[in-house]
Order: sequence, then C-alpha cells, then structure tokens
Amino acid sequence: MLTVVLADLQPLSIQCQRHLGLPDRPPHSNAITAPTTSLSGTLDVSGASTLAGVVTANAGIIPDAADGAYLGSTSAEFSDLYLADGSVINLGNDQDVTLTHVADVGVLLNGTSQIQFRDDALKINSSANGQLDIDADTEAEITTATVDLNGALDVSGAITNGSSITSTGAVLPASSDGAALGSASAEWSDVYLADGAVINLGDDQDVTLSHVADAGVLLNGTSQLQFRDNALKISSSTNGQLDIDADTEVEITTTTVDLNGALDVSGDITVGTSLQTATIDFTDGDLAITIVDGGAVTTSGNLTVDGTLAATAVTGDG
Repeated sequence: MLTVVLADLQPLSIQCQRHLGLPDRPPHSNAITAPTTSLSGTLDVSGASTLAGVVTANAGIIPDAADGAYLGSTSAEFSDLYLADGSVINLGNDQDVTLTHVADVGVLLNGTSQIQFRDDALKINSSANGQLDIDADTEAEITTATVDLNGALDVSGAITNGSSITSTGAVLPASSDGAALGSASAEWSDVYLADGAVINLGDDQDVTLSHVADAGVLLNGTSQLQFRDNALKISSSTNGQLDIDADTEVEITTTTVDLNGALDVSGDITVGTSLQTATIDFTDGDLAITIVDGGAVTTSGNLTVDGTLAATAVTGDG
C-alpha cells in the first residue's frame, strides 16, 4: 500500500528521473502502482490522468468552476450512465431545468420545462397543471396503425382525413347550429342511414323524416314539404287527408291521370280537349243532370237551349 499524506495541506509534487546520479533531465511521466492508494487532501493534476481500474468516490466529482469541465469528448465517449433511484439531472447554472427519476415509473421534467426538437417551435411541455402541450409550427405527425384517444377531442382548425372514420358514439357540434357538414365547395357524396333512421330538424326536433323499412320515408304530423315558399306545399292537415296546395296552379304533366275516388272541385273545370267518362252526374243539391254512356241526357229540371237543338227524338214529362 502506498500512502501519500499531506499533513500540512501543502501541494505535493511527485516526479521521477530515469537514472539516479545522472545529470538532471526533464521530468517524465511515471506511474504509481500499488494495490490501494489513499490520498488525504487535494490532488492537483496539471496533465492528463489515466486510470486503469475503477474509481470509487464517496462524494461529488466537481469541476473547478461552472462550465469548467466536461465528461468525455467527441472522440472518447463514455458508454453507459447509471443513476440511483430518485436521482436528478440538474441542467443550467441555477439548475432551472431538472430531469428526475421516478422509481419504477419513468422520468419527470420539472415545471413548464420543455423537450425541444430542432428549435423552440417544436416542443413537448406542460404549460399548465393537467395539460400536456405538443407544439409544432407546421405539422405534428403521428405514424401508427391505430391512435387510441380516450377523452374529448377539441380541434380549432380543419381535420383532413385520408381514410374512413369509425365512431362508436355520436359526432356532435360544439353547440346548437355550431357546425356544418360539408360546405358550398366541398360537398359529401352519399349518406347511408340504417333501418328506421330518423332525420331530426330544428332545435327542438319539431320536424322529422323517418325511414319506413322497405316502404319509404315518413314526414311527421302536419309537417309540410314546401317548394319556393310556404304557399306551395304538400302536407297532411288532418288524419287521412293529403293536401297539395298552390297559390296559383297545380300542374300535373302526364299522359294519364288515374284518380280512384270522388273528385270534389270547388271551382271551375277547364278541359283542353274532351272529358271522357261512363257517366257524368252534376248536382247542386236541388237540380241534377246526368249524361250516360251513349249520350243520353237526363235532368230533373228545365232544359234551356239558346241555340239549335238537333235530336232524333225528344222525350219530356210535360
């Protein structure tokens, strides 16, 4: 065992010469070799120190000044670093940024400190308690097969999706009348709704359009299907009655209008060509006239003809 004791705490210089008794030569590096070397005091080494074994320290290893020394170099890097439970990596002259080991959990970056990438515009930090911020001045890209987000998604900008969106819950606007589906320049293509689906319209869903499976769609109650304005509409004002309303004209253009039922007309009937029917009955409650197949005319009142009456036979009661 080689022991160097500095009792008076004065600097000690250890040098050697290659051959004793020869003229003085410049000092040369030499090694202190011993199973254990104990140094009590301060060791001031002005050159490089090469240690062949393990260095065990029971106190700090400290540079002579802040930013006065480094660990490793660009050509001689340390391999691994081992720190104890709860150890803290302190960064900065006033230790303003710390990275603390949380046993069996991970590491903790203090306060609002940031992990930055490239520059301070790309960073991850916590600007407020309970909030994790991922900031990028252009784009934050997440590449994975699945992104599992548990919580509400608050997006202040546009969402561009390259594939389908699958949702197990409702897709809601932030408030009533607070968002649109599509736009005047970006329209959706098709809409697929399930059997019995209901399209609810209005803040209180006063108008509904329901799918009737294998039959059609159902407009609720007395709700109207309007055209141009509320004077042109189709609705059901009472049960069993279908109303087709127009303030000027209802035009039906087809080769044949097949009406199964009584025709109740409160105004005039204007026929452009001919009116064909097996029997025509006219009554105003008191008088009646009937024209049957073949042209026979029967009336319960007087028949007044202003023009010429041409007939092969005329039969009268009086």
